[in-house]
Amino acid sequence: MHFSLLKPIHGWRPFIGEIAIIVIGVLIALGAQQVAENWAWRQKVDDAGRQLKREASINFRYAAEQVTVGPCLDAQLERLRLRVLASGSTLRPAPVFNDPSSNFVFRSPSRPFQSHIWRAINDDGTGLHFDDLSRYLYSETYTQLDDLGLLTKQTDLKTGQLMVLHETISLDPATRAQLLLAVAEQRSRSRQQSLLAEQVMGTMRDLKQAPEESVVDQYLLHRSGSVRFCKGHGLPLADWRTTLAKVRPSTIESLD
Repeated sequence: MHFSLLKPIHGWRPFIGEIAIIVIGVLIALGAQQVAENWAWRQKVDDAGRQLKREASINFRYAAEQVTVGPCLDAQLERLRLRVLASGSTLRPAPVFNDPSSNFVFRSPSRPFQSHIWRAINDDGTGLHFDDLSRYLYSETYTQLDDLGLLTKQTDLKTGQLMVLHETISLDPATRAQLLLAVAEQRSRSRQQSLLAEQVMGTMRDLKQAPEESVVDQYLLHRSGSVRFCKGHGLPLADWRTTLAKVRPSTIESLD
């Protein structure tokens, strides 16, 4: 029995040409779709950058406040340490200060560092379309902000506990040691907060997400109760610009 292949009506060459046209058309359509998808993601990345800038403006100001009052926090805690050491068998009570919302013997900023926009951008996949360095820096910054938030909560708790230094209590060796340990623990925590805040400012600067210097200055001058307290009691403050200038710029080598 003999079988023969069916031949196209108009021959093989036109048939192959028609197939080629179809394949090329499909490839062009797929390429156009890819271009459209890339453009859509580019638009989403640009929009995400604008949203992140608003969040960064808040966080940068909070970080600048933490850096600015760093020496003041250290000086407050040193005074408390010396008070405990200088007291005899009974603690010489530390003075209590107050503002409209609280009383304290130790004043430290308590700010709600923001990460809502970054989390939303990651949840919808936009974060994956940032360039490598930006994605790395944003991830690093928000990890540091999470750490700062946790340390701030711990500081808030310790600030309440340090109110015991206002009490007239007996100072046996064990009690004195516990009070000194509490002060030393907070001193270490406050220094860690300032260091993290420096790093946050540096990465935001490198991402070009830092607010104008005048915005930061106005915030510190008019909105920071901690800065006002430190100035009012003659306690030292840092210059956030000088501190930021010492933070080395991030480069693509940071990924290695």
